Amino acid sequence: LKSQDLISASSIYDIGPYGAVFEPAAMLTIYYNEQAVSGFENELKIYRYDESEGVWEIVPGQTLDTINNCIRVPITHLSLYSLLVARVAAAIEMPNADITQPNQGSFVSGNVEIKGTAKGQFFNNYKVEFLPYLGGEWTMIGDAISYEVESNTLAVWNTTGFDGPYTLRLTAANQFGDAAIRIITLLVDNAPPYGTAISVGNPKYRDADTLPYIITSLTPFYFTARDSQTDNIAASGVHHVEWLLNGETQWHPAENYKFTVPSSYPDGVYTIHYRAVDNAGNVEDSKSITVILDNNPPEVKLVYPSKEDKGICKVVNSDTIPIMGIINDANFLNYRIIMQAIGETPFVETLISQTSVGSGTQVLAVIERNQYRDGWYYILITSDDKLYNTSYDS
Repeated sequence: LKSQDLISASSIYDIGPYGAVFEPAAMLTIYYNEQAVSGFENELKIYRYDESEGVWEIVPGQTLDTINNCIRVPITHLSLYSLLVARVAAAIEMPNADITQPNQGSFVSGNVEIKGTAKGQFFNNYKVEFLPYLGGEWTMIGDAISYEVESNTLAVWNTTGFDGPYTLRLTAANQFGDAAIRIITLLVDNAPPYGTAISVGNPKYRDADTLPYIITSLTPFYFTARDSQTDNIAASGVHHVEWLLNGETQWHPAENYKFTVPSSYPDGVYTIHYRAVDNAGNVEDSKSITVILDNNPPEVKLVYPSKEDKGICKVVNSDTIPIMGIINDANFLNYRIIMQAIGETPFVETLISQTSVGSGTQVLAVIERNQYRDGWYYILITSDDKLYNTSYDS
């Protein structure tokens, strides 16, 4: 067919035995696909193969039926028959070859799904091959495929054991040897990131280096990570670091390599898991750190003088007034009691500042009555914990 520049628009039918004679002639009907021969339907002919001469010859007396999409011809001899057209009359376009995924220059790893299009008139096959960027031989991915593909999977490339730049080549060919080629380059990176480190910002506190940090939802965590390099071949680079807390299944990306524990999480002990992901999708084995979340300020309650009392506080047979209350926090840091005079000559005075406190209701400070003139006073108890969570009562 190629030597005669002919195109087959049907199967080749072996009607045998070869050389057998019909008397009278038999009617041979060959059907065709109307869409496949669009533009050259009137040029279609039934040919018979002459084995003695090794050429295809037009069978005389044939009739084109465009209604039923077939050609009929009387035959007197059995042989090879086919529906053919001269290539110059068919004006066959070049095949179409395109790779749409992955993108040119992208990073890949593992099993890479290669998507695109390979099609054309009188399509023969397509094949996908790869070549190391530094040289070597083209290697086919799977087998040559004899059916058309449009905007779908062309091949799946197993890149296990490969690293570095590679060239992908898609070749789509028709039955006459015309071929369209699409080439892209990719960076194969099958090595995961490593050595991701975490550091804890302030506020934080711990009693010893062997104990977990106590933190709040304002405490930032910072990450550093790097990607692996194989045989001096540049890696794809770290895409992001992600984290999750106790028993979660959804990893959260750390924006700008930083995150804080959300304030919606209750106080308690948490294990923070973290790992890096590179631009090829390789994932580092996760690491973890244990922390204690403490977003609650100290418990502070003024017991005496009581807020329930109304009017003027009178002291009988005493030169002192005790200020009694409750301050409780596992991470207690300090408390302060402030006296503020209300009236024509206001002032503010810190009555006491302490870094230790007992349990239960106790005397937190004592007012020396002779140090203050008669009048109205505002009393404020403020307490901080070691993470600077603050609360007060007054």
